[in-house]
Amino acid sequence: MSWLGALAVLIVTALGAWLLSQALGRLAHMRAMEASLEGFSYLLSGDPDRAIAVLTKVAATGNLEAYFALGSLFRRKGELERAIQLHRNILKAPALSPPQRLRALTELGRDFRQAQLWVEAIEVLRQAVAQPGSELELRAAWEELRDGLLAAGELQAAAEIQDRVAGGKTNALGAHLWAEAAMAALAAGDTASALAAAGRSERADPDSIHGQFAQIAALSVQRDIVETRQSAIDLAERSPQTAEVVLAWLVQLESRAGTLPQLEAALDERARRGLLAPQTALLRAQIARDRLDTEAAVTQLQELLVRRPDFLPARQTLNEILLNTGRLAAMPEQVRALLSALDVAAPPRCQRCQSPIREPSWRCPACGAFDFESPLKGG
Repeated sequence: MSWLGALAVLIVTALGAWLLSQALGRLAHMRAMEASLEGFSYLLSGDPDRAIAVLTKVAATGNLEAYFALGSLFRRKGELERAIQLHRNILKAPALSPPQRLRALTELGRDFRQAQLWVEAIEVLRQAVAQPGSELELRAAWEELRDGLLAAGELQAAAEIQDRVAGGKTNALGAHLWAEAAMAALAAGDTASALAAAGRSERADPDSIHGQFAQIAALSVQRDIVETRQSAIDLAERSPQTAEVVLAWLVQLESRAGTLPQLEAALDERARRGLLAPQTALLRAQIARDRLDTEAAVTQLQELLVRRPDFLPARQTLNEILLNTGRLAAMPEQVRALLSALDVAAPPRCQRCQSPIREPSWRCPACGAFDFESPLKGG
């Protein structure tokens, strides 16, 4: 055989081997895809254990997507130690591309955050946001870091990240976070930082009631109590959904200042002019109740309910007073049944996590969401 013939045989043999390897590779890829689809079908059918079993076999072939799918499954099932270990193992793999490393770090940070290991979560997520990538590619990592910092109580750092994520656009969450930072600074006695944070809340979203409230609270250190009272009542009446939070703060402020009688007098004057919204009218009755003027409280609540028979908090307060003073028995039977039923009325629930909301707050106490469904019905 000539050397040309030998070369031709070698080329044909090499080409055949390459074609065979490509075919086997495609076959293996197709089988991996089929197994992955099988695993996801088990997940969709509500059988995560079988999904894990199938995806584990796929991952053994080196399929990185299967590893990431497994990690998410472990986390969803609450098997956080397995999720953490899996994502750590991914990070040890040689030749990870920058997007893959970013994703693995973000997922690991998410594992730590769900496990409430805030220090570890923040450390890993800081590594994630330091990876190369576009703002779009890094967004998930920045959001995870923001939520980790918020959970750890680092409010200003979380607010700064939210401003970055928002990219200069109006954002309600940024306003909430800066308002929270302002109130934390105020509680620590740092008025200058409180004012600065309240200002940034207003810039994040000028229409934010939380931001406007933070501004009033920060300025209350410098203002006369009368001016603060006027601003707080005006804000409460502009925003019935958050009025109870604002008015509860105002009552605490007036109690510390020893000016509750002046607050009641201001509410009485507004009532005479017909300017009281339901929430402030309720506060007026509650102040009368707390100073043991039951007759005034009942009269005010009855007047309020003539205007707003659907205002549940007023009906509940009236029921409480009637029960505590033994006057419920004197009410007609139908009225007694209605008022008693209010005691077992289901509380409103957070729109995100469905936890019951029993106390007025800017955030859901269970999942930490802002702008959840207001507990102030009938406002």
